[in-house]
Amino acid sequence: LNEALRWIQERHGKDNVIAAIIHRDEKTPHLSAYVVPKDPDTGRLNCRRFLGGAKALNEMQTDFARVVGRPVGLERGIEGSKATHTKLKTYYGALERDAPEHKSLTPADLEPQVLKKGIFTRVVEDPEQVAKRISQTVQQHYEPAVQSATVARTATKRAKEDRESLKQLQSRLEPLVKALRDIPTQYREKVIEGCVKLAQQLRQKLQDQAVEAQRERAREIGRNRSRENSRGRGR
Repeated sequence: LNEALRWIQERHGKDNVIAAIIHRDEKTPHLSAYVVPKDPDTGRLNCRRFLGGAKALNEMQTDFARVVGRPVGLERGIEGSKATHTKLKTYYGALERDAPEHKSLTPADLEPQVLKKGIFTRVVEDPEQVAKRISQTVQQHYEPAVQSATVARTATKRAKEDRESLKQLQSRLEPLVKALRDIPTQYREKVIEGCVKLAQQLRQKLQDQAVEAQRERAREIGRNRSRENSRGRGR
């Protein structure tokens, strides 16, 4: 998280990062940063320079993975991936749904169906339409099985990733655990309490800095308006 903040500051300018706060309300702690997209060449606000278009976002993600992710053992997501998120309703529905039985096609299913019937004429399916209809029928029948298989693969992959994350976390915490183990029992609670207080102080400091930055921004806007009004009266 510290390296992520440093990356943001170097990319946008330290003075333009008005707040950076760590959130722990989800399984994975994450950093939220509030940045003024000030163009260093023009001095104007220019969000497009930093985030405009798929190419810029792709390059930003790649650079972040190289500078911040790689040194701590994280891998970049697949570039250009077409993967989509599974909705919770679909996910749990697939878990609870029984596997479908095999579907058997009958000769009648292969016969072209009548699409339109008149008094003296009728329109029937051509071979391409027959193939499309049968394919859709089979796909709809086996869709639950496909979703269940996808859920199983996702769960297996996630379990593997969780195990690797746990190993990394255990490895990183080992020095801290060892240090706490060497501290006499009667002092451990005080050490932990001190760490918690320090974290709270740092969080409060960040919040205070964010508030002060907003106030300064408001004062700067007020000064600019005063100068514009003065110039207007002078004319």
